[in-house]
Order: sequence, then C-alpha cells, then structure tokens
Amino acid sequence: MSRATSCLSVVALIVGFAWSASAGDPSKMETHAVGDIKDLKAEIHAGSGLKVTAKVYVPNTAVTASLVRKVPQGLNPKILLLNLETKEEGIGLQVLTWVDTSYIEAASKGQFTEVSVLSAGQIIGTVKVDYVE
Repeated sequence: MSRATSCLSVVALIVGFAWSASAGDPSKMETHAVGDIKDLKAEIHAGSGLKVTAKVYVPNTAVTASLVRKVPQGLNPKILLLNLETKEEGIGLQVLTWVDTSYIEAASKGQFTEVSVLSAGQIIGTVKVDYVE
C-alpha cells in the first residue's frame, strides 16, 4: 500500500467514511457513509409473506440494525415504508462494517409493489417487490 493510499484511509476513517479500491485501482473506488444500505431486496413468498433484507454500514461491531414498520404509513398503501433503526449493544471493535438486517410481515401477492427504507425521515433506499412462487 502506498503512503498516499494509507493517508487517505486514515482521513476517510476519521470523518466517518470508508472506501475500498478494487485491485488497488483508484478509479474503482467505493465510498460509504455510516448508515448507508446496500443489497436491498423485497420478496413476497407464496404462503410465507413479505421478507425485506439489506446490509447496513455501521461504525462498530456492537451496532445492530433493524427495519421497523413506519407509523403512520404513507398515502400509497402499495408502498411499504420501513424505518431503519440502529442500536449499540455493549462494546465492539471500532471498525466500519456491514451488518445484515431483515423485516418479515404477512402479505399476499400484489399487496405491496415497493418498499422504501427511511433514516431520520429521509428515504435512503427503495426497491420493487418481487413475487416468488
């Protein structure tokens, strides 16, 4: 690792951001902020209901993330709104990391067309709902 790359890593960590470069190529750099989500997926499974999954970027290994139904819901009943909530449980390693989170609810085909995830009242992710036989 070059000195410049090492210095960038330290600066990124101090301001709450982290990045990873693919095979050392700075043009393929990814930047993430604490509270970002990725791999958001929503599926209604025949007979078992809706399952929403995502990965959440957290500041340490003691932080857990959960998706909770927003109350009240929005104006469109076909769009399910979920709040992203995080909680620190104990003392963890001070490393930026991705944690899995999920939400499950009884639902039938066509009940929801989209799921939006909110943090601090702002939408941070939206995904179409897939139906799985």
